[in-house]
Amino acid sequence: MKKTDVMKVVAGLFILGFAIIFFLVFTRSQVEVVFPQVNHIGAAGPARLDFTELMDTASVEERISVVPQVEVRFKWVQKTLWIWPETPPEPGEYELVLQPGSKSLEGRPIEETAVWPFSIRDPQLVFLYPASGQTELWKYDPISGTNTQLTNTGGKVYDYTVSKDGELIAFSVTNASGGYDLWTIGRDGGNPKKLVDCGNEACIEPAISPDGLKIAYSRAASGIGEHLEGSTIWLVDIKGKKSSLLVDDPTIYGRGSVWSPMGDRLAFLDLSNGLFRIFDFEKLEITNLQSTGQEAGVWSPDGSKMLIPSEYLVGIQSFTGLSLVDFEAEITEPLFTQNQNMVDYFAPDYSPRGKEIIVGRREQLTNGRSSSQIWLVDLESKKFEPITADHNYSHGGFHWGPTGKQVVYQRYLLGSSEATPEILLWDRGSGISRLIIENAAIPQWLP
Repeated sequence: MKKTDVMKVVAGLFILGFAIIFFLVFTRSQVEVVFPQVNHIGAAGPARLDFTELMDTASVEERISVVPQVEVRFKWVQKTLWIWPETPPEPGEYELVLQPGSKSLEGRPIEETAVWPFSIRDPQLVFLYPASGQTELWKYDPISGTNTQLTNTGGKVYDYTVSKDGELIAFSVTNASGGYDLWTIGRDGGNPKKLVDCGNEACIEPAISPDGLKIAYSRAASGIGEHLEGSTIWLVDIKGKKSSLLVDDPTIYGRGSVWSPMGDRLAFLDLSNGLFRIFDFEKLEITNLQSTGQEAGVWSPDGSKMLIPSEYLVGIQSFTGLSLVDFEAEITEPLFTQNQNMVDYFAPDYSPRGKEIIVGRREQLTNGRSSSQIWLVDLESKKFEPITADHNYSHGGFHWGPTGKQVVYQRYLLGSSEATPEILLWDRGSGISRLIIENAAIPQWLP
């Protein structure tokens, strides 16, 4: 064989080999779970799959399962798939499995099973301490009973929120100009970052989007001492730190941001116009509902409904009730008319399992004082059960735990000038509350 012929054969084999390698590499999409970056997540999720190509979404979704079985729902953002549990799973060990056979939009398949082992961790609590002094953020572990300080601001923390996945905490801090800046830390207090420098303005009431990428917050030029009717809703991108108005309209005000479970809508209260507004990020539209309350509403776990404050009358006297907004049926109706009798209802919270709520009931006592108690309401039967019934205390700050088996709340002793708030845990199974922290306030769950 001639030398030139040998060279042609070698070149042909090289081209053939390169073609085989190219085919093997580029005809398969590599699946990688990149969020969370550890194998321990909260009961609320989410899990995240990143694909190297745009996928045939149906071919992926029909091949995903969780072992032991957990029903899930999906949300796609380009090449990223967010996976949320329909109902929170119990703490324990799980596997997310993607069976082979799904394809990209170009028709390239995933030919191997992808498995991500993960565990659901036990939830913890975040709170402000001391309630009567220079306040910092602390964390409580119900399993070990230990408390851990998370922030070191010189006692300047004003308010805060926790992300749905429990990985991030956003909080506002008093600054040297008399305003309130927006900061973030990790779940263990690490990596503190000033996200928004607000100068002499008040940047408060942070709300982290379900995907953990944005924070909505209220911004007012007047500061905390003034009424926040003139505040507006802003969004800040956590990675790029770009901050901008949610709606650039001088007639729209807002406070008390509440994200929908999938992050596609943001609800807020416009006190200046007496409206409860819902901004749709996909349609770029605002839905307006009449509101007479001073509080934002709460979404149902599937995002199809909301509970919002409403007004009802007993004779000529006005009280605050609750209305159920059903977005699918496009109706708004009072939640429980039979139990509205000279009582103000406030701060409802849906159970993660969707069939129950907890709600505050404020009523006047015979001695002239008012008493705020926490009630459990079955949404199907409208049956009321008291969680608290001690009228020596006023109760508030209540939230369901991530699995719907516990409620955290705070109470305050009435009639005492030396009283400080206390934090308690109520167990759904036993119906018993236990005191866990004294001189502490505004508890939130850390999934």
